[in-house]
Amino acid sequence: RRAGSESETSDHGAPSSPGGFLAPTAASVPRSAPATRSPSASCSSSRAAAGVQEAAPAAVWRRWTCTSFRGSEARARARTAPGACACATSSAPPPVSQPERGQREVSRSEDQSGPDAEAQAGAEGEELQVFETRNYNSGTGAGTNGLAASEPQYDDRLMRGNILSSSASIPPPPTSSRFVVKDLGNCSPRFLRSTYYQVPVTKDVRRTCEMPFAVVCQPLAPGDPMDTNGGKVCVVDASKEGPVRCSQCKAYVNPFVRWLDGGRRFQCNLCGSMNECPPWYFCNLGPNGTRRDQYDRPELQFGSVEYEAGEQYKVRPPQRPSCVFLIDCSAQAVESGTTHRICEAILKVFEGEGEVAPGRVGIATFGRTIEYISMKPGQSCPQITVVPDVESPYAPVPSSLLLDAQRDRKELSAILRFVMQMHSFAGATGKGQAAYRSQESCATAAIHSCGKVIERTGGKVVAFVASLTNLGEGSEENGELQTKKAENSLVRMIWPKGDTYRKVAEELAESQVCVDVFCFNRTTSSHLDIARLRLFPECSGGSFVGYTEFDGSQSGNGDHKRLVHDLRHNLTREQGHEALLRVRASAGLEVEEYRGNFLVRTSTDVDLAGVDADKTVVAYVKHEEKLKESQECSFQCALLYTTSRGQRRIRVHTLSLPVTSVLGSVYRSADLDAQMHAILRQEVHRFPLRKMQPLQVREAATAQCVNILYAYRRYCATASSTGQLILPEALKLMPLYMLAFNKMKPLQQKCEPDVRAALVAKVSAIPMQDLLPTLFPRLVALHKLANLPSDQLGGEIQPELLSCSSECMEDDACLLLLEESVGYVWVGLGVYPPVLEKLFGVSTFEMIQKKLDKTLVGYRDEQGERDGDDPCLCFRAVAALCPGKCVRLKFVARGSMAETKMLAKLIEDRTQNGMSYVEYLCHIHRKIQNKFL
Repeated sequence: RRAGSESETSDHGAPSSPGGFLAPTAASVPRSAPATRSPSASCSSSRAAAGVQEAAPAAVWRRWTCTSFRGSEARARARTAPGACACATSSAPPPVSQPERGQREVSRSEDQSGPDAEAQAGAEGEELQVFETRNYNSGTGAGTNGLAASEPQYDDRLMRGNILSSSASIPPPPTSSRFVVKDLGNCSPRFLRSTYYQVPVTKDVRRTCEMPFAVVCQPLAPGDPMDTNGGKVCVVDASKEGPVRCSQCKAYVNPFVRWLDGGRRFQCNLCGSMNECPPWYFCNLGPNGTRRDQYDRPELQFGSVEYEAGEQYKVRPPQRPSCVFLIDCSAQAVESGTTHRICEAILKVFEGEGEVAPGRVGIATFGRTIEYISMKPGQSCPQITVVPDVESPYAPVPSSLLLDAQRDRKELSAILRFVMQMHSFAGATGKGQAAYRSQESCATAAIHSCGKVIERTGGKVVAFVASLTNLGEGSEENGELQTKKAENSLVRMIWPKGDTYRKVAEELAESQVCVDVFCFNRTTSSHLDIARLRLFPECSGGSFVGYTEFDGSQSGNGDHKRLVHDLRHNLTREQGHEALLRVRASAGLEVEEYRGNFLVRTSTDVDLAGVDADKTVVAYVKHEEKLKESQECSFQCALLYTTSRGQRRIRVHTLSLPVTSVLGSVYRSADLDAQMHAILRQEVHRFPLRKMQPLQVREAATAQCVNILYAYRRYCATASSTGQLILPEALKLMPLYMLAFNKMKPLQQKCEPDVRAALVAKVSAIPMQDLLPTLFPRLVALHKLANLPSDQLGGEIQPELLSCSSECMEDDACLLLLEESVGYVWVGLGVYPPVLEKLFGVSTFEMIQKKLDKTLVGYRDEQGERDGDDPCLCFRAVAALCPGKCVRLKFVARGSMAETKMLAKLIEDRTQNGMSYVEYLCHIHRKIQNKFL
């Protein structure tokens, strides 16, 4: 029986994706996820004929049927470009029996598919698919029983997408889609994602498939309100006895441990060793072999849990972290208005409602010297403490510089207004003081000094840098950089050593001081030496935010609003300090290395001076010995950290996956998001480490893609014709994303060094949900929203995504090219004014441009009012595709330079940055064929 599914291309055509879903039997492996169409593929509803004859253990999988909703319209939406919401419904779901003692029976749907099932799904409407594919009532761990009493109610009118049971051993939906997670023992894919969800039994099988074996960890990732427990992680008080752990591998107890001897002993699911149950933790077992109190203990029921740590996990008494804002007041920053905008952004964050993460806050500026500005409660004028030594910077007394972030907001506002007045625009333009004409900047020494101020308590330094360091500590290396420019050594100029920067960054990280860097490039040609500045967040677990062509003038172009949004998000998101992270794996597996922003002290632990909700760490896994195919392997990510409220916590995420010896099952269970994270994180890490040229990086990424597809073609699709390009169903968009990566501006030969270094700084710790939208821009058909009936425009709209090609730019089309934080609106000459009125609220091109220039979609002011709350469909479409993001829209006129830039961003077309999508597929196909020769 054919259980596999492939995407085929004939005569070098783009891959055609199957329509609907496959309904496997209990002896076959179910399809992993809704099929997503390649943007240049035809909307074909026929399934691929080629397959691989494989079988999976019947005990692992349940029979289930997925069909698309709303007939052909939903099938077309399910095959949209990357970033679309993957929607599916169950076909005629059977009734669920009444639970007995909290046990819920896992529902089985009949083995049916085809047009009849699809028509039935279209008639039923917009129900939500629940994936429950394993039975935990076999005595091996927690099960679905126990969620019936507290299961949240899902309203399909408010939510369109998948309800994914995290206990299912199938790849989760894409990170860019909207989905809901039910934690049934495995942690949410928002926290942990594996590159494939069926683990190869031996290292030979893993090497054969050529795919990296890694686990992407985002331990503090935000959840969805409709997830289990409202998207929050349950907190367990373990401050007295401590959490129950394995005595051999130190893994934490989880739903997959096996309880024996009436509950007196348990077997660790990672190392397999037997452990005695502590007397205070003992509980009798039920008839099914599980503890009777497992539904009263979150650590035995859910895959994600957080413990309140005891004294044995504290090096020093935990306290709320401190924060120092370091403002660039050099001549370049003041003249461009950047200094003024930075002060305004900090002021709006503290004057707004809500609580910020830091407990105590200080303000410092730098230019020729380092200046700390403080103000005691009750004083009428701020005081300035000057640090003139920028070669060996020191720190003043912290007690006189730091203020309480909540109680002393009035004093903080007075300090910021004092800085704005002292470094006014008049002084910068020569109408006032002439001292600011000096182009001296001591950014590195200022960061070092601010770190010393808070090294006793820990915390972070938020550095706003708009000028190149040319004075004091670190300036001698920039002098060497000018010499290297004269020597015309491109690689050395792009990737300098930065020994001083790394030494300072490691010193701050060891003192538990995290550094967040905000860089402001006034023009694309201005140089800030980001290649060295990125070392501060890279070693300390901080964040890097870059602004290109930042406009700090009074009129502005929305950049100052984006700065306020980014700074508010930086200070209010969930975050921790003094963190230690470790990923444990089952016996036979071992974590080989980590990739991310952290300090390397040992090979097993990751030291993070700061960690937040957007921080990801990739753990690469290797085989030590052969696994047992009859058992599962587990991964556990443990994060010990101090919260922003000064509480010591341990957050634990557990993921258990089946083991297989069938190579086709490994490919079918691959997760494209995790695969791209693992591959690109490796390539970007090698970029500066090996001093690689951009061409070498592009060739290495393409070679990785070719090796994966060649292995699949050779071992899993041998019956297909050699004239066809065979792509695995789960990875059929990998060539498209590799092409998008190769076309990125930082990987072109003619590119500024700062732009290239900014890519490395961003990808090194990018959140899981932001990687693919960063690579591949989305093209939205706005004109089709105007044709929707009024009953479909009441709630959240789902705009249609098109192929990222100029073929869609017709005269009657209105398009939106959406990047991560910028959107380009293109309007054809044949669009009628009533359509423009419905999309933008105005009917002329001039009024559209004015409205877009003054609106920043997703921005909230200090009163909580959202910018872009206009009921027009354009703003609503952007808000639906970029939730929580701040997007600046630009109007693209026909024949303008902006249109030329927009055409260069269409990934599937041939541009000066690379070949088209079809040409790239042909290129990959030729390389695969050459490997057979």
